[in-house]
Amino acid sequence: MRAVPFENLDITLGYPIALSVDSFLDKIVNRRRGGFCYELNSAFAWLLRELGFSVKFLTARVFKDEVPGPEFSHLLLQIKVEQTVIGDVGFGDSFLLPLVPGEHPCYQLDRFYQVLKENDLWTMRQKRHDDSWEPRYIFDMKPYQLDDFSTMCAYHQNSDMSIFTRSTVCSRATRQGRVTYTNGRLILNDGIDRQETVVEDKKSLRDILQNHFDVYLSELEIESLIAATDAQISFD
Repeated sequence: MRAVPFENLDITLGYPIALSVDSFLDKIVNRRRGGFCYELNSAFAWLLRELGFSVKFLTARVFKDEVPGPEFSHLLLQIKVEQTVIGDVGFGDSFLLPLVPGEHPCYQLDRFYQVLKENDLWTMRQKRHDDSWEPRYIFDMKPYQLDDFSTMCAYHQNSDMSIFTRSTVCSRATRQGRVTYTNGRLILNDGIDRQETVVEDKKSLRDILQNHFDVYLSELEIESLIAATDAQISFD
């Protein structure tokens, strides 16, 4: 998560994302790009399996205003090591180390995380020091195949209601916090201070993508990102 960014640049640029592990690996490894949950967690699952781990795909419903969304809107991983853990490298600003379901809260970087069970469902929640617990997504332990996520993957690329068509993001964890480009702003967070800068031109955006995320786009793609960002800001 410190090397591969969470990003939806291809969606903003209008490039279709097919559910194919080979295409995910080509994009992330060969083209040095990032992706969103279906891409990042699928590629990470491939890596873990190559290393000998047992990995299953799970579906999660992501909370918005304390109401969980539809099934298959998020893909996460159940991984068998010495015990079963939850891994997730495709949720953006979230936990970096795997979580053990049902254990006490785990402190990572600047907040607490916990995976709690109620009836047959598990909730991944987080809280900062002085905040109350915030549910992030809810799921069960039923395994699925990658193809089961195809409808929601298409939805997130094409629907006007999807967060991924309404905003552009490229974000990466750092040792101190996080660096994020979103909708014309660069946000640097070191866990203590937060700095926000408006990105005003093509050169600035190109330099940000290259220097902070190791992402190299063509001049035409940079222009398209700026135009799309202007439209998204106007829409909001």
